[in-house]
Amino acid sequence: MNRSLLAVFAVLIVTVAYSDAYSTMATKRPPFRKNASSKRRIT
Repeated sequence: MNRSLLAVFAVLIVTVAYSDAYSTMATKRPPFRKNASSKRRIT
């Protein structure tokens, strides 16, 4: 496999994952402290 192609796929996956997490975060709209604790739990 081409290394550049692999890099492109990695960037795409990361972008999609981040955008998905951001959209869900914006939809739920929890208080900042609650959001931070939930983020810590997920990670």
